[in-house]
Amino acid sequence: MEKGQGDFFLNRIVRRIFHLSSEQSPQKELVSFRSPNFNLRVFQAFTILRYLTLLLTSLAFLLGPYPLFLPTLKLALVVVLFGLAALSVRAYALYQRKHQAVKVLALVETLFITGLVIYTGGLASPFVWYMLVPLVLSSMHLPYPYTWAFVILFLSGSLMGDLYRQGSGFPLHSAALSHLDLLLLFPLLTLIIQVFARIYYTLAEQSHQLELQQEELVGAYIDLSKNHQLMQTLSDFQRNAVTCKNEADIYTRLAAAVSFAFPLEWAAVLDLSEPLFPERTQAFGDYKLVGDGKVSKKYLESRVAQELRDRWQEFFSGRGILLGEEQDWLAAPIRLEKKKTISLLVVQAKDLNSRNQIKETLAFFISFTEQVIQGLRSLRQTEESLQHLSNIYEAVETVSRRSDPREILDLFCSYARSLTGSEKIVFWVEGVESAAGSSEGSESIYSVKGQLSVFPEEYWQEPLLRAWAEIKDNPVSLVQVIEDEEGTKIGQMVCVPVKSWARCFGLMAALHGEKSYSVDETLQKLTLLAKMAAIAIERNLTEIFTDKLLLLEEQKRIANEIHDSISQNLFSIVYGLESVSKHSQGLDSRLKRQVTSIQEVASRTAKELRVLIYRLSPRKRGDETFVKEIRNYLDGLSNINDIQIDFQVEGSEEYLNPAMRSAFYRIIKEATGNSIRHGHCSTLQVKLEMTPFTANLNITDNGNGFDVDALYAQNRFNGGLGILNMQELTQSLQGSFEIQSTPGEETRVICHVPTSPVSPGKVVSS
Repeated sequence: MEKGQGDFFLNRIVRRIFHLSSEQSPQKELVSFRSPNFNLRVFQAFTILRYLTLLLTSLAFLLGPYPLFLPTLKLALVVVLFGLAALSVRAYALYQRKHQAVKVLALVETLFITGLVIYTGGLASPFVWYMLVPLVLSSMHLPYPYTWAFVILFLSGSLMGDLYRQGSGFPLHSAALSHLDLLLLFPLLTLIIQVFARIYYTLAEQSHQLELQQEELVGAYIDLSKNHQLMQTLSDFQRNAVTCKNEADIYTRLAAAVSFAFPLEWAAVLDLSEPLFPERTQAFGDYKLVGDGKVSKKYLESRVAQELRDRWQEFFSGRGILLGEEQDWLAAPIRLEKKKTISLLVVQAKDLNSRNQIKETLAFFISFTEQVIQGLRSLRQTEESLQHLSNIYEAVETVSRRSDPREILDLFCSYARSLTGSEKIVFWVEGVESAAGSSEGSESIYSVKGQLSVFPEEYWQEPLLRAWAEIKDNPVSLVQVIEDEEGTKIGQMVCVPVKSWARCFGLMAALHGEKSYSVDETLQKLTLLAKMAAIAIERNLTEIFTDKLLLLEEQKRIANEIHDSISQNLFSIVYGLESVSKHSQGLDSRLKRQVTSIQEVASRTAKELRVLIYRLSPRKRGDETFVKEIRNYLDGLSNINDIQIDFQVEGSEEYLNPAMRSAFYRIIKEATGNSIRHGHCSTLQVKLEMTPFTANLNITDNGNGFDVDALYAQNRFNGGLGILNMQELTQSLQGSFEIQSTPGEETRVICHVPTSPVSPGKVVSS
């Protein structure tokens, strides 16, 4: 019989005899309270003890004087005993971890040995010492009460057998006294074996715990070493990545770091030409391969890239790590904001354990790569923005001093398209000329930058007018949809108002197609440019107003000079000719006609000159350009900020020279703007008194107020920059400037400027 068949047959016999079938009585694994599992060396020693004990007792039985047994019978019995011993060893080997099975096997063996001892001579039989086998077995593998139960069963059974053999006349105490040495020796041996077993299992348990601790320490050291190497690699990658000047260098260092940190065959980064995002309908197309040099683009296309194109949507579900169908590579996306995937890290691992380790730790490398790339792009964008802003500032300094606002529109349109990356920029301004005090009607002007074939005017004009109708009444940013002739959406138009504190000049619009873009980012950039454009337009209009004041002053000077010199001389000529005409009786008739003709021409010229003087002199024609401009500004400020402004004027603006008018205009703009921005006022009162000797300006608001002394003490500029400008403007006119305010109460700005005599002064630009 082969070994496998013998084991199967023995297994079935033992299950049938001891009812150990798992279907009927599930057995739990043998776990001693002294030992966590069975020791192989103990089992081997137990087997040697069994055969050695059986051999010695069998020799003693064969050589001993046992007349009841023939030599042939003795030999047969010994052979049977060795066969049963082998069967027992095999049974213990099969069920050594089954607690109930060991108990049953030990009990059966105890009963068998007890019967064998009774059959072969009782306690005088040499097979008494074969009882040491189940005794050692139960002591080593069963709780102590079972061992004592087996000893008592064996000794009592052996004594009963001796009494049965001696007959009824043989007393029990005599039988016990005759075998007193064995009756005392077996309990003593049992006690010694149990003590030895306790000591052995205690030492074995301690040794096992030490081995476990050693294994844990070794495992922890290995893990710590791997983690240290991984962290060192990650740290080196972080230190090197932040010094990179472009994304390709970052990807190269990432592939090299990942290849060094993990057992990989190769690592590469697919730098996508167009980013992927969840709403995209197509897979990625072309890409740039950046790697460690161990993989080619041809190999990647044949093994990896096509599968990535087929399964790219899986990057936006779950953990985002994609495992190849043959499970020999995995890919992880490198994303920026809003799940926009800009590149893919692809690695090929050598075994499954490596892939599982990579899944757990690859996120650290990916996360830092995303941070570095985001920081690099932000830095690059900031540098570009600062460069654009620097160029815009230089251009605004030049353009804002010119008389044509269209140059400002063209300038900001160009920079807005460059800064936002929009397909087209439209800058719409309405009524700029009227803001400068022109008598002409309101005029709308606009500038467009972008290709003519992209978003033609018929597509965006109507949405732009709708946006301007909304922004004019409520100057806030909005987004309009652009449609073609068939009503299909072809893009969006992001609109921001171009407004100052006093009025809304127009709007700036960025047109985008279906290509993905950030509305918030576009709004942020457009808003900044719109604010700068409003400042430039406001400054341009201020310069135009100042030039107009100078022109009016020059007209006034010319009118006065004509009135004081030419007009008086012409009047003297007319008066002289009239005197000559009265005394012309003695003159020749021809000469008399010439004198009369000259007198008529002189009179007609005097009248025309008087009309010209009235046209040139604002005082003569009753034109108050300065007061009108201030009133227009305050009306716009009231409307756009929803506040009440009371403007009171006393006297004539003829008492103010151009420097005074320009200074008062700037002071009014600065003071009213501060009241709205910082004071959060709801009403304003502006009172301007102009006399031949002094000009007084009082601006009062009902805002929050502030501590004037604290402001002057804390600010090294002796107040805010706006306050400093107002002070310098007043001082340039030899006047006085004062601010009266208390926290929680009204604020009052007071300016006193002498009107005569006064130097022309110098207006400080804001």
